[in-house]
This record gives sequence, structure tokens and C-alpha cells, in this order.
Amino acid sequence: MQFKNLFPILLTVAATIGISQANDGYIHSHSGTPRQLTNADVNFGSPASVKFADRGYEFKLGADGKASRSWFSVESSERVRFDLENQSDHVVAFVVGDEPAIAEYAQLFRKDPASVSNDFHGVILSPGEKKNFAWKFDTSGSPKVLATYVTLDGEYKKNKAPVSVTRSRDH
Repeated sequence: MQFKNLFPILLTVAATIGISQANDGYIHSHSGTPRQLTNADVNFGSPASVKFADRGYEFKLGADGKASRSWFSVESSERVRFDLENQSDHVVAFVVGDEPAIAEYAQLFRKDPASVSNDFHGVILSPGEKKNFAWKFDTSGSPKVLATYVTLDGEYKKNKAPVSVTRSRDH
């Protein structure tokens, strides 16, 4: 009798493990395997301290919804401070990442902005708000890295700015 009650639980656990393993091929996910949950799967950089930034870039979202820059150039291992300003009338998020990670972030942001409020590779800005965001481009051999603004409808492609990561002169 107890075994019959245990079987549905075991079946559910097995199915959950299978789904989790199916996500292993995805470059980055906000849920899934332990590597994904701890962001150990990320190969587009890591958070940095604004205090210790090597360089700063201004990146504004204008009242017309257009970003002030269309690309960035950084050296590998460089810590960059993004000086952000949302001049639009809408809540937006600034995000750094590869295309799959940004697409997933945009989808989550569209469904529930609070779900990404503590995400490590993005920051939410209210209308008129200014913030700083720092990122270390420790991305040797990485995929294409982007910086962009995401709108509440999940749009991110309109303002995506490729980040050219070149090999550091020190290496």
C-alpha cells in the first residue's frame, strides 16, 4: 500500500531530473541544473564593483526609446562601469549577456519584472532614473556579448549594442 503511494512521487522526481538535464545544452538559464542556478554556466563575463572599474561608458535610453550607443569596445578582463540613464517614460532594464541569456531575461521581464530584480547581469531603471552597473569582461573565447535595454514588452533587439572584447595588452 505504501509503495503505491510512493510510485507517483518517484515518477515525478524522475521526470523533473530529465527536464533539468535537457536544459544542460542551453548556454545560460535562470533555472535548471545546479550549474545554471549558480550561474557557473555563464561565459559572457561576471559582475564587478563600480568602485574598481577600469573604464566608464555612458549608455542612455532617450525619450524616443533609442539608446545613445550602438556598440562598445573593451579589453578582455576589463571592468567597465556603465553610467545608465532612462530618459523614457517607461520602466526598462539594462542587461549584459549573450543573445540566449538576454532573450530569456527579456521573456522573464515581460512576464514579471520583479522576477529579475536581483538578477546578476541586469538592472531595472524607472523613468528618469540614473544608475551605475559594472561588469567584468572575463570572456576569453566567449560568444558575442551584448549590452541592451529591455522594455516591458520584452523587446531588446532594437537597442542591442555589440561589445567587442579584444585580448588584453597585458596578456
